[in-house]
Amino acid sequence: MKKILILHNSTKTAYLFRFNYIKSLISKGHKVKLLSVSDDYLSEEKLKKIGVELVLIKKSRLSTFFLYKELLKLGQWADVIISHFLACSILLSPILFIFRKKVTVVVEGLGTLGELNRRFLFLIKKILSLISVKRVFMNADEYSKLGKKDDLVLNGIGIELDKYKKNNNEILNNKIKICYVGRLIRQKGVDDLFKIIGDLNQEGFEFEFHFFGDIYPSNPSSLNGEDILKFKNKFKEQVFFHGFKQPIMQYIDKMNVLVLPSRREGFPVVVMEANALGIPVLCYNVPGCIDSVTDGINGFIFEYGDYLSMSKKIIQLSSFDKNSFEELSQSCVKLSKDNFDANDKSAIFIQYILGN
Repeated sequence: MKKILILHNSTKTAYLFRFNYIKSLISKGHKVKLLSVSDDYLSEEKLKKIGVELVLIKKSRLSTFFLYKELLKLGQWADVIISHFLACSILLSPILFIFRKKVTVVVEGLGTLGELNRRFLFLIKKILSLISVKRVFMNADEYSKLGKKDDLVLNGIGIELDKYKKNNNEILNNKIKICYVGRLIRQKGVDDLFKIIGDLNQEGFEFEFHFFGDIYPSNPSSLNGEDILKFKNKFKEQVFFHGFKQPIMQYIDKMNVLVLPSRREGFPVVVMEANALGIPVLCYNVPGCIDSVTDGINGFIFEYGDYLSMSKKIIQLSSFDKNSFEELSQSCVKLSKDNFDANDKSAIFIQYILGN
């Protein structure tokens, strides 16, 4: 039995994205503690129900101090420490350095850090090597920038495929249903989405565009309420803003296409979710997206910023006959079964961090 400490910045995302491997660890007889900022009571109750011991930090200006304090104690208890997210790991690096021989850092997207010059990336790589003995990356770009020879490229955390039931992906009434799932921030490419909507509208094309995600007032690149109202007034019944929804599969299962115009990703969960439902994905040739989408198999890849070609592809897809669209949809499902099973990903991850 191993004593495993998981470090996270949110109990909500810990439940959403770590539940599968945590459940697997506990089923194998390992003891799991989660040290995290507390932000969702229901998620915390679900984690406790499967046997996770929670060490919770309240959100405050002193959160970092209390994380340091608890990590100093729990680090001595743990046989293995798993630190999720690059920013969190760097924040906790003074304490992680003390326990570095126990530490695995999981990098899940570089964000704007991926655009730093080589000197800064070299510094981050050096910090990672000083605070951890093992590192896990989600895509090849992250690994090439920050990884070492024996590090693991996991290619996504996977999803629990049995929760996703494919419907017939059929365009009804000659009106294609397009969706975007994610934060409504410009770093995720939302400006390009509205360019696509404008282009389709100008072509006199029949469509609905559904947004699933929230604004983030603390993020300067986020849309705001006025932006959303403006787009609603401009595009009327062609655009729908639903806010954050969970479980997302119950909301996007009637969609025909998902568009993800991000500047970069780790390994987008939404691609896996869409494909499991038989929904193809349109994205740019950027890190994370090119790791998850195979052109012509489970979606289509475009040069970064070429939203006009995305628009043309949407129009082309809408002209597919029922059999052709269903063939593409089945191809998405097959790829998801072969590559996106969370049970397989958890097994690989656990084998790597425990080494047995």
